[in-house]
Amino acid sequence: MLVSILDARKSLFAALPGTRTESVPLSLAAGRYLASDLASGEDVPPADRSTMDGFAVRASDTVRAPVDLRIVGEVAAGSEGAPIGGPGTCARIFTGANVPPGADAIAIVERTEPAGAAVVRLLEPVARGENVRTRGEDCSSGVKVLSAGTRLGPQHMAVCAAVGADPVPVFAIPRVGVLVTGAEIRRSSDRVGVHETRNSNGPAVLAALRDLGMGHPVDRGVADDVMEDLVAHLERGLEACDALIVTGGVSMGDRDLVPGAVDLVGGRIVLRRVRMKPGKPFLFATAGGGEPVLGLTGHPGRGLVC
Repeated sequence: MLVSILDARKSLFAALPGTRTESVPLSLAAGRYLASDLASGEDVPPADRSTMDGFAVRASDTVRAPVDLRIVGEVAAGSEGAPIGGPGTCARIFTGANVPPGADAIAIVERTEPAGAAVVRLLEPVARGENVRTRGEDCSSGVKVLSAGTRLGPQHMAVCAAVGADPVPVFAIPRVGVLVTGAEIRRSSDRVGVHETRNSNGPAVLAALRDLGMGHPVDRGVADDVMEDLVAHLERGLEACDALIVTGGVSMGDRDLVPGAVDLVGGRIVLRRVRMKPGKPFLFATAGGGEPVLGLTGHPGRGLVC
């Protein structure tokens, strides 16, 4: 019986074994899947910070610009800034530095000019909060910043680092084996006769798994179209792997031996055909230990669609 793609997915995911999680250093988390929601344990940034080079000022001191202000200090990124003092004072500031107490805006250096020793002239008024990145602007403490299931790309790695998520909780990578079937299959480097075919399914499926973040899937070689050989390959593959993908031999012909071999290794076939084109021959089974076995059509393009 043909099964819809939606129902096939439901059946497949309902039969999969439970996931395992682990914590890995942030440096090894790229490409992995986040195992739990990630919340920030602090405000980011933790203080008001300047977004520009210039002068930390009171906006109220600049209303009648141009106006001269006395420079009473300097603050750079990573340094603590002293209060700017009373009205008419300011501090030189650099991008990323904490806004010093008493200041509430940043006048960018391009709109100022020197006006004497330790004096700067502001040429334009500055609004309160101008050129200031406020505390918690990126995220507040306790706010969720990433959802479970997110595959961690470069931008997600930056978020993890920013909120101090190191190590990172991720799903453990299952060890997936790829078994190709067919008496006609030869290695890609072999010379082949007109009745033979080079193995393109194996490299394609292995590459697809790597693209999905499955780490280092295992090449389980090629099984002959002989039941004893296929059963032996299945048994060895299931012993070594958490899941097994088999290409070829899953349709309805007399030489399509994979369904019978799955039965012989104690597997339970959940579905055999899916209502999609290309890719209708598709097998999903669970082995005796619950390991998933997926059978793809032997046509390379259709197999990748599956």
